[in-house]
Amino acid sequence: MELHELLKDENVITFVLLLIKFTIILGLFPFYNFETIPVSIKAPFAFYLTVLFFPITPKYDLDIEAITLITVVFFEVLSGFIMALVLKIVFDTIVYVAELVSMIMGLSAAAMYDPLTQSQSTVVGQIFSLSVLMAFLIFDGHHLILMLANEWAIKVPFGTYLFNEKVFQFISKDVTNLFVYGFSIAFPVIAVGLFSDIAFGMLMKTMPQFNIFVIGLPIKVGLGMITIIVVFSSMLFVFGEVFFKAYNSLSVFFNSP
Repeated sequence: MELHELLKDENVITFVLLLIKFTIILGLFPFYNFETIPVSIKAPFAFYLTVLFFPITPKYDLDIEAITLITVVFFEVLSGFIMALVLKIVFDTIVYVAELVSMIMGLSAAAMYDPLTQSQSTVVGQIFSLSVLMAFLIFDGHHLILMLANEWAIKVPFGTYLFNEKVFQFISKDVTNLFVYGFSIAFPVIAVGLFSDIAFGMLMKTMPQFNIFVIGLPIKVGLGMITIIVVFSSMLFVFGEVFFKAYNSLSVFFNSP
């Protein structure tokens, strides 16, 4: 009888939808979406999380029809995509910072393949990405995402999405803050690079024989690296603040407008 109760239509559909929800999390959310984590690990982990969260998840109570189920899956994917986008913007802030720093230091051409993002990235960008990843794991960001999944599974019924004004206001504000936080993090390196350019320009006016490319570029790179070492801990601290701000702001998805 217990097996018969467990195999009811609403229980089976709830289990499948919950499995889809965790598949979205492991496929889109930061850290879990890294291509270096093989599918042979992600798939069993998604199934394990589904079994773990199934007893505390509200059961599916909508019509059991093809159109209704397709609509429910669409809203689940949409909700997961938007929440993942909000968190991924924080990581893209560091990519933006790395691009600025690489341009100021003259290392934009020093690019290589990044196995984490499956794309080309500058050397400075890879250093920043790995450091941010370590900081993310240090403050248990991967566990916070699972806690977010818990809130999503319990507080948001299947097939519903809170299209309130706060969600879109936060996303637009988050994208705007991407450039503000990125510039503030990269500002020390930008300032040092600007002052070095002014100093080299004045030096070339007084000494025209001074070869800026042979002598100036290594000095500029060295000054940039020293500046990064000095302010690197502050960069990671700002990243942590921005991440927690974005994470806490996701509560608008679980509250009624």
